[in-house]
Amino acid sequence: MRRLALIPALILAAGMALAAGDTRLYLHPAVSSAGNLLLGEVARIESDEATAEALGALPVDGALYADGYLDSREIRALLLSRGYAFHVGIFGTACRVNAAVDIARKTTDVPEAGEVAVKSGDTVDVTVRKNGIVIQAPGTAIGDGRMGDKVFNRTRNSRRVRGVITGRSAVEVDL
Repeated sequence: MRRLALIPALILAAGMALAAGDTRLYLHPAVSSAGNLLLGEVARIESDEATAEALGALPVDGALYADGYLDSREIRALLLSRGYAFHVGIFGTACRVNAAVDIARKTTDVPEAGEVAVKSGDTVDVTVRKNGIVIQAPGTAIGDGRMGDKVFNRTRNSRRVRGVITGRSAVEVDL
């Protein structure tokens, strides 16, 4: 009977020892990158000091986030390709990476005064803001408009929304 009582204590001690050696990566929701991106910029790393420092300085290949996201599967493949075979817990699905080219395009893509910013049938970026929450989705413009004009847009689920033109192919909707 005493042996049976000792088994849960041993299992608990082994589990605590295993958890102490674990490495955890908590993905940030979004980061901006002007050049070389390091793993420490994409995730908060919890581990012993030497491992956290080594992982934080690990360069991330730009091909991994060429689609604008660095997901947990890509991070796991990066770690394995660099020889990190120990257990790593990755928390979060993906990190949005705003590359310098993407940021520059969005800030300089403002039409001249009086120029048509959105034409009927154009694909537009529809941004919805409500109580500090921002949702972005592609849509199709139903009418033409200039900066500041209100136009109707059709979303992927065929819903019509009306928004203000904020840039070339960019519409913002307030609910």
